[in-house]
Amino acid sequence: MTSSRVKRLEASSSGEVRGASRRRSTAVLALFALSVIAIPVELAVSRLYAEPYPALFQPSFAGVPVSGDGVPTVEPTITVTLADGGVAHPSVSELLPADTDVLPSIVLSKALRPATDSRAAETRAWFAARLERLYPGRGAQTLRVEWHSVAYSVASGKRHDLGISRTETMTLTGAGRA
Repeated sequence: MTSSRVKRLEASSSGEVRGASRRRSTAVLALFALSVIAIPVELAVSRLYAEPYPALFQPSFAGVPVSGDGVPTVEPTITVTLADGGVAHPSVSELLPADTDVLPSIVLSKALRPATDSRAAETRAWFAARLERLYPGRGAQTLRVEWHSVAYSVASGKRHDLGISRTETMTLTGAGRA
């Protein structure tokens, strides 16, 4: 190969390298410019509307109410009075069907709310039939739920019962079958 031809090849290859380097630099600059524009737009959208997810900012978990060292909640204690004079204390998970897709305490709370429709014959009949399956032949008379205000210590996880916040009682005598 002649030296002039080698010089031409070297010149053309260095031009290609410079061209590729320029394209890379332009791509990096464009990406930077796009992010400089996108971040303020995303901030504006998140202020005006709900933040799209996944987004630049993760949730703050603001819905978790921490009061001092404790996380407050409400927990039910269930008491069933039976016709034979006995008393039973089923858990919420025993009382409700196993395939309940939402939090069982929420379902129980809605079923026993003070509104008139919660005392509907269908609701009473369903609870009577469910308790008959749990305690066959013992005849459930009443279903009483005491809602305890409870706080769990963030540091130790210890449960502190703060007392009964409300009580709901449903008479099941004569409820029929669901």
